[in-house]
Amino acid sequence: MRSSTESSTAVRDLLHLLRFRAQTVRRPRRAVLGVALVLGLTVLSVLGPARLDTSGDGEVGELVALVHDELRGNLGVTFAGFLLLAIGAAVGSGGGRELLSRTELAIHPVSPMTEHLGALVLSPLNVAWLVQVWSL
Repeated sequence: MRSSTESSTAVRDLLHLLRFRAQTVRRPRRAVLGVALVLGLTVLSVLGPARLDTSGDGEVGELVALVHDELRGNLGVTFAGFLLLAIGAAVGSGGGRELLSRTELAIHPVSPMTEHLGALVLSPLNVAWLVQVWSL
């Protein structure tokens, strides 16, 4: 039976590894620029569709309104599918090696639980994951 402190130890180890990984960035200015770019694109993907004008005149306005209504009607199913795919990918990968490479793991004893937690925490930084979220 697992102890109740195992999960708290994994979280504490994960925080140490994230701090270690952040301090070993070779080009911190480019990393900050990349984070700003990702956040900017995320804000645009959130605010862009909200500004979509569906009250246009003529056939084009009706078509835009129809597509908008269809997308809004299917959004719940799309989110549910995305959630299932994200969970399935995280479970199926068995926790990636996002925090430390194999050579670094040879000298740093990291538990499988910490490694899997790191994969879950860093999964939103995956480009494929981000593109799916932005398209939703």
